[in-house]
Amino acid sequence: MLAHLRSIGAATLLGLTLFASWQTDAAAQNFPDGQVTIIVPFAAGGGVDTIARLVADDLRAQWSVPVLVENMPGGSGMIGAQALTRAEPDGRTLMLATAGELAVNTTLLSGSLSYDVAKDFAPVALAARIPNVFVVKGDSSFANVGDFVAAAKQNPDTMTYGSSGVGNPQHLTGALLGYRAGVELVHVPYKGSSQQVLDTMGGNIDATFASAAAVLANVQDGSLKALAVTSKERMGVLPDVPAVGETAGLEGFDLVNWFGFVTKAGTPPETVAILHESIEKALQTEATKTRLQAIGAEFVPMTTAEFTGFIGSETEKFAGIIKDASITAE
Repeated sequence: MLAHLRSIGAATLLGLTLFASWQTDAAAQNFPDGQVTIIVPFAAGGGVDTIARLVADDLRAQWSVPVLVENMPGGSGMIGAQALTRAEPDGRTLMLATAGELAVNTTLLSGSLSYDVAKDFAPVALAARIPNVFVVKGDSSFANVGDFVAAAKQNPDTMTYGSSGVGNPQHLTGALLGYRAGVELVHVPYKGSSQQVLDTMGGNIDATFASAAAVLANVQDGSLKALAVTSKERMGVLPDVPAVGETAGLEGFDLVNWFGFVTKAGTPPETVAILHESIEKALQTEATKTRLQAIGAEFVPMTTAEFTGFIGSETEKFAGIIKDASITAE
């Protein structure tokens, strides 16, 4: 009798397991069966927002369902990240995050971080790598990075620079520049690129680091002046603007931001695979590639496993920068 009951129990357990597996497979096959939301943890108008909306437009066409972009700025990306942790693990809520939320905050905000990248998120796809541009007011007397550094040396602890938030690679770029140049720069964090760009044009801050998407039009119309780009090489969309590393004493300077899609941990692998395939397809359309190139963004295809490993290696890289330059969250 006992053996018979054990046999029934095992059969029941097997049946439940197979049923759960069938439900998961069925859900993945029907994905997406309703509205999909892409969280952007910054204000509208910046580089992250631009790429999210490009992808959302293409996904609507692919899936024939609503794909919304929801801006949730603030808290160094934590407001948007927290929203994702509360989502259902069904793939219908994504976040387009930067290196800040996925690789920097783990070290820089370790004492106050309200999410765990490894436990709370499922990596989906790398969207783009994009250098930042170091800009000042259009009529600024600074002609290059050397001029800015010289002014910072003459006016210690007074030169300000903006970024899209504490822990954002823009923040680290300014801190690394100060460290390498031997000057103290004052960091002014914002909730997104729009206001920091306006404050730079208005002279409320001395400079800012922002994506080409956020400042290119202003550089072209002269309301902002680009002193340098933060990549090792010059950017195709700004061929006359030198790299920071072309400045004496800053050779080899290279700090590039990147954006990637993640969803809620526990999302079925089959659904993650659909998301990955659909997003990469969106990023490789001629219209999207042309738009990405126009803002200086580079699409780098990666499998989901490769993207997961990339987040890990970037976390280690930024941890080293934070330690070497003694960067704090203040």
